[in-house]
Amino acid sequence: MTVSLSLPSALYSEGNLLTIEHLKWITRVPLSIKAAQFYVREIPESEFVATDIEGYKAVEKAHRPRRGNLGARTEQAESNYAGIKQRWLVVESQARKKSDLEKLDKNLQKDEEKAQSLVTTSKNLSSLF
Repeated sequence: MTVSLSLPSALYSEGNLLTIEHLKWITRVPLSIKAAQFYVREIPESEFVATDIEGYKAVEKAHRPRRGNLGARTEQAESNYAGIKQRWLVVESQARKKSDLEKLDKNLQKDEEKAQSLVTTSKNLSSLF
């Protein structure tokens, strides 16, 4: 009997992985891991294909298109983090992407308002002298 575990990403550290290396498990890799940052940043949009689930795309790292109920845009990659051979999936959904872009836009608007306020304050101060 094979048992697979779904683990929280907080457990994704070298020491913890060495402790559970004999188990089959799945977890989200934190973006504090440089390799995860690389995959998220560098995967070209052109490599992804639509899945059976609306709003989601998927691709296997080896450039062999893969379809299925992966739940999101994914790219498979092998990792050897902590000396343990792993398969990584980079997952992205259109809904999450939209939410992230809306949040970014809101933050940019706030920053623009702060910058404009500083410019106005600077002009007001310079007119005093």
